[in-house]
Amino acid sequence: MGIDAKIIELDKLTHGQAETAMFASKFWQADEPLMIYNIDTYVKPGQLRAELIHGAGFILCFMAAGTHWSFVRLDEDGTAVEVLEKIRISNHCSIGAYYFESARLYAELYKDFYGNDSGRVEQYIAPIYNLLIVRGAEVYIQDIPAEFVHVLGTPAEVETFARGGFKNV
Repeated sequence: MGIDAKIIELDKLTHGQAETAMFASKFWQADEPLMIYNIDTYVKPGQLRAELIHGAGFILCFMAAGTHWSFVRLDEDGTAVEVLEKIRISNHCSIGAYYFESARLYAELYKDFYGNDSGRVEQYIAPIYNLLIVRGAEVYIQDIPAEFVHVLGTPAEVETFARGGFKNV
């Protein structure tokens, strides 16, 4: 089975990952699952395990220091109860891979969350999950061991990775 990939060139900067993803929405199958993955985190192959994905939403995480991540707070059963950007509410840091049970669900949540304010705020995906949680849907995570995650958010981090170093955070 081949992959039907599309490259979409944008002629402007977007307000973030959430808006950027919406530019591809015309190619989505509305009732099929949707995974959005950023470009600034590398995960060693074999760590992203599709068979573990469940719930209306699923966020891949790892444990890291700092406050420059999206964070997921869980209840005692391991269900997400809050997702915040850049506010450390737990040790579960998003790697930037976000699953929704359908593309239609993501598009609806995006419109409900960002509405007409799309030009005034940075549009992160992580906080959109709070709408799912408030609406009673279940959101879960998978923690990837930190030694299998390499952050590529700065030129220095990319250079370290390109030299064969595997320094995560």
